[in-house]
Amino acid sequence: MSVKPFIACLLIWSSLAGAAPRTEAEIREAVQTIIIQRHPSDNFEIWRQLGPGAPEVIIRMYEQSSDSVERAQLIGGLAAFGGDPGVVDFLKKQASESRESVIKQKSLAAIGASLDKGTVDFLAKFLNDADPQVRFAAAAALRKAGADDTRSREILEAYLKTEKAPWIAGKLKGEASPAPRRLQPVASSEDRASADFAGVWKGVLLTPDPARGLASRPVELRVNVRGVQELTMTWVLDPGDPRAQAVEFKGWKARGLRAEGMIPGKALVLAPLAKSESFSYTAEVESDPQGLRLVVKSKDSASFVVLRKKVVGE
Repeated sequence: MSVKPFIACLLIWSSLAGAAPRTEAEIREAVQTIIIQRHPSDNFEIWRQLGPGAPEVIIRMYEQSSDSVERAQLIGGLAAFGGDPGVVDFLKKQASESRESVIKQKSLAAIGASLDKGTVDFLAKFLNDADPQVRFAAAAALRKAGADDTRSREILEAYLKTEKAPWIAGKLKGEASPAPRRLQPVASSEDRASADFAGVWKGVLLTPDPARGLASRPVELRVNVRGVQELTMTWVLDPGDPRAQAVEFKGWKARGLRAEGMIPGKALVLAPLAKSESFSYTAEVESDPQGLRLVVKSKDSASFVVLRKKVVGE
């Protein structure tokens, strides 16, 4: 973080320590400060310090944003206000209507954080979702929302007997996910790697977490295209931390807007996963109203990354 934003953070947090922001502009400024922090959704009390008027402002900010990373962070903030029926209804709508996996997951996690047993039936519907990440988010949220509810436990037990992704049960039990099988390298040289891969991307690493449903950490990824299909990547987790270290990925192959390769466990820094040598992932450049985004994920692994290309001068 540069000096100017850092000073702004100090000023805003000083005001929060004394009294909650009163105007919408003050709340918006405080929210923007929160979401650039290292773990913006980990501490609900920080969000609650924004005052009772914060959920309405956060929802407006969400509706005015088309950046999936920012929207996911705002959903994480709304989780702190799960006792508000209006917030829960809004989260249900996002979980039901959004076409973005990360928004569905964050919404389900936030609903689970409300600890409302009345949400059990709603959460259970997502146990049949085609996306295993969404199924995990629903299961983790269901377990949390109905922690002391017999029916909730029965629903989860029945679901886990039919779930075909073994890492989901493992994660719910707090076990490490097994390293997925290595993806086959691209054989054809007819399609070149898209030049859209090249550049610096900023975003978040999202990891299923039994306690929070979905944990997030900021990440920066520098991508270079070499030759016809080869990509080299340099990854920095928590780029604002002076202790952050760059990790280089090699051997990635791309055709058009899609690439595949391995990410070292040390880059993920998700103990005990970090003990494994590497995990196979795919990366795909997608377009939306905000421009280009890069989604890095594996269907067999528990973590994925959503990034946007860094603007020159940022």
